Amino acid sequence: MHALEEVICSCTLVTYGQVYKLAQQNLSFEDIVRRSGACSGCGSCQFEVEELIEEVGSNVGKHNN
Repeated sequence: MHALEEVICSCTLVTYGQVYKLAQQNLSFEDIVRRSGACSGCGSCQFEVEELIEEVGSNVGKHNN
């Protein structure tokens, strides 16, 4: 896992933490991109953003059992 303050999108300087917080709200990839600005430049971060969203989604509810 990356540090939350580490930049995930170098074009817009969006951090892992910003994407992580949005992903915790169960937003779609498109909504996260729209709200954060990630993936709106060159697009090279798209894979990492998608992976982080998937990771957060797979952990939702695990602590509630």
